Amino acid sequence: MNQMIKSILSWGDISGDQKIGLEEVVRSLRITSGVVEPAIK
Repeated sequence: MNQMIKSILSWGDISGDQKIGLEEVVRSLRITSGVVEPAIK
């Protein structure tokens, strides 16, 4: 279980603070869903 959490953090933790915040969650969801353009122009 700890290895799984470390793997998730290494992929999703952009800021390196050992936490996945809202901005990082939104980024991950956008990548996963294929949305590549900015939401606000």
